[in-house]
Amino acid sequence: MKNFESFTNETVYIWNNEGMGMNGLGSPEISKRKTGDKGEVFILKKLKALGFDGFVTPGSKSPADIFAVKRRQNYYHIMLIQVKASKNANSIKKLTHNQIEKLNELAKFVKERIRKSELLKNYGSSSILISTGYAGVHSNQAGENLRHLLKHTDRFHFIKIKLAGDSLKTAKEKAEIAHSLKK
Repeated sequence: MKNFESFTNETVYIWNNEGMGMNGLGSPEISKRKTGDKGEVFILKKLKALGFDGFVTPGSKSPADIFAVKRRQNYYHIMLIQVKASKNANSIKKLTHNQIEKLNELAKFVKERIRKSELLKNYGSSSILISTGYAGVHSNQAGENLRHLLKHTDRFHFIKIKLAGDSLKTAKEKAEIAHSLKK
């Protein structure tokens, strides 16, 4: 999807300027922030292996750390993912109900922005599925080596644009698989 990275930046900028609240859902603590950043890079690599173009949101200033897009047979799939990472496998945070709701609000906002943004004006007649989800990452440090392990994934919500019937059913099934972040 041409201009998707610029669209991501524009959307996050407008989200914050309109006072949508709950900017990033992460921790301001530096060591936790570095762990989170590395966890996001790990998830981007997983998405790339699945054929998605993914982008970390600027400064993690939205409920989704990552916006990703993939062209499927007859539609585009946009994933909004919140990443939680920890050096302790037992303390990887899950999203609260309020955080999930905010992530789903962002998906609705993205749908609205797709219709309004000049950056995506060529996609006005395209079928699009937007899905929200979560990835929990264990950042395991063994000496000098840092290894990441995917511990949890979840898919929360779908928003469709011009998808119906069997096409929608197939798109949802593929999104469910994509949110597992496994080949």
